Amino acid sequence: MGIADLDNGDPDVFGVTGGIYPKQQDVYSTPRVMYRNLGNGRFEELLGMGGPAIDAPHSSRGCAFGDFDNDGDVNILVINHNEPPSLRNDTTLDCDQVNGC
Repeated sequence: MGIADLDNGDPDVFGVTGGIYPKQQDVYSTPRVMYRNLGNGRFEELLGMGGPAIDAPHSSRGCAFGDFDNDGDVNILVINHNEPPSLRNDTTLDCDQVNGC
């Protein structure tokens, strides 16, 4: 779980999920969770708006935020269990996709 500004506004929330027992496929690979801060203590879940690196289900263990490609915006690196990491290079949320922009 982490907090980062993903839309050049208030701090947003991002979390990784996933089971630890591969034989339990229904809870092993799960999508990540991302919430946009609407202000005044309200958040909006951004299900399906994270792009392929975020929306694809994995058994993830942790995440890190930084400008990994040196372009001035926040990127998300997700560590997956027994798989390569996932990297989202462009975390700026498109206001046309998000309600309330």
